[in-house]
Amino acid sequence: MSHSSHAPAALGQLEAIVKGLRVGKGAVEVLFDKEQISEGARWREVIHAMLAECDAAIILITPDALRSPWVLKEATILRWRYDRDPEFPLLPVMSAGIEMAELKKNRLWDPIDLPAIQFLANDSPAAIAASVKKRLAPLAARPQMTPLDLLADDIAGKLAKGVRL
Repeated sequence: MSHSSHAPAALGQLEAIVKGLRVGKGAVEVLFDKEQISEGARWREVIHAMLAECDAAIILITPDALRSPWVLKEATILRWRYDRDPEFPLLPVMSAGIEMAELKKNRLWDPIDLPAIQFLANDSPAAIAASVKKRLAPLAARPQMTPLDLLADDIAGKLAKGVRL
């Protein structure tokens, strides 16, 4: 979940989506910074690891997110993964009060061209969670290979062949 949830409404929406994703049929594991990062942790490294290891991504576009350099960085990395792997689900969600035109006119966000990706409908958090679970259901049937997994497999293969790195 890539987000900026400083505003109470955005935090409420985020927490409701996360809760909806974790319960019921098709429940998914959610990497959520407020839970993965403990006091004193190197939070940047934790976030980078989550971006590299996730099997899918949701970008919650809120007014705060559009002004956040960190959400922009995360969205850029996730868009790069989406462009390199046609099976990587990138699921942008526009929060209430944001229009697509606002995202399109934002010069900082323009290079990643999120409007070229079909956004999830701006429904209730429960409906958003249900849509995400439906979209992610096929992933459960096949093993996922993150960029970190691919690199590890490549290195292991080279070491097995005696290639010096």
